[in-house]
Amino acid sequence: MAHLSPRAEVFQSKLYPGPLRVMHVMGGLIRSGVDSIILTLAEGLRQIGGEAVLVPLVKGRIAEEAGELGLTVDPLGKKFRYDLFSILKLARLIKKHKIDILHSWEVNGAFYACPAGRLAGVAQVNSWQIDPRESLKQIYRRRLFRQLSFRYYIWLMRFCQRVITATPELHRALIDGGVSPIKVNYMPNGIDVDAYDFKENTRKTILSELKLPSDVTVIGTACRLQLIKNIPMLLKTAKRLIDAKEKVRFVIVGDGTERQMLEDMVAELQITEYVRFTGWRTDAPKLMSAFDIFALTSKDEGMPIVVLEAMALGKPVVGTNVGAMNECVLHGQTGLLVPSDNVNQMTEFLRLLVRDKDRACRFGEAGRTLVKRQFSKEIMVQRTLEVYSAAVDPISVSS
Repeated sequence: MAHLSPRAEVFQSKLYPGPLRVMHVMGGLIRSGVDSIILTLAEGLRQIGGEAVLVPLVKGRIAEEAGELGLTVDPLGKKFRYDLFSILKLARLIKKHKIDILHSWEVNGAFYACPAGRLAGVAQVNSWQIDPRESLKQIYRRRLFRQLSFRYYIWLMRFCQRVITATPELHRALIDGGVSPIKVNYMPNGIDVDAYDFKENTRKTILSELKLPSDVTVIGTACRLQLIKNIPMLLKTAKRLIDAKEKVRFVIVGDGTERQMLEDMVAELQITEYVRFTGWRTDAPKLMSAFDIFALTSKDEGMPIVVLEAMALGKPVVGTNVGAMNECVLHGQTGLLVPSDNVNQMTEFLRLLVRDKDRACRFGEAGRTLVKRQFSKEIMVQRTLEVYSAAVDPISVSS
């Protein structure tokens, strides 16, 4: 059984002397970093004798992965975007599984879980990884609709005893929006660092699979191929480096709604020979182990799990300075940060690390050390248990 902090031990032994049962409610359709966090927390809870029940709104990849890990999965089966009957169904699932704490994720989870949790009478926690005003751009083009939706989700937080944010900026945004400061907890993400240790010959195998030369610098990324990830910025950077005759290749791991547009853009830029799209891969970290540099070009982020994974793999990171990126990518120490959508600086920094292998290596080593020290799975699980403890404490704020 994993070692717990004193407050977590009190929570486990006194407030819930039996197995603690936590239900996680998430979107579920598209595999994301949020899903990785949920799986890590679920396994961490199981290691201390608790049980997690995962309820994806629709059945997708996380349901398959959780089932393979032996976790309890009970998909909600949402029929359409605003399926209000699913709220009642979720309330029944909460009672069916005898849930102690309902943990919802992002705006999708909150929409169904907050009213369902109130109906079922359980303590609630909600986690926000990125500002919903940015993520809602996938649904609403008009700023007014995004602002109205944001206000609605702020209102939903009155049903939660505690709220977790992955970035200090989002922490401030929720408080400025009217959520009680007592409720809001900033919590960095964490990963199982020991899981990111691949054999030396892995790189050779991956390069062969992707049909890449062994004497090039591989610059890669891994993400959902959606607007918010801004992959066109990476492709424009790739074009400049290739035209400058740098010996580079680019690998993009992931899938999503923008894939066809991105493949068309690669063809238009005439860089098809230099770019590989792998599609969705369950072994993304293994592919990333063959990268020389990890690049992130997102317009907004929380604290990206994929960046922590790249750092755990000892990769230098060049990324946009959004969300909590500057909490993990320390500029000039573990990587380099650029303003969002600044192709010029992205090109300059990538070229610097392509040419300066020693500096890239130092950044990678420092990144792995930092992740082990500050962003481990154990730290995240303990802090989450402490938030759960606060959520069920009689003095916690409920409105």
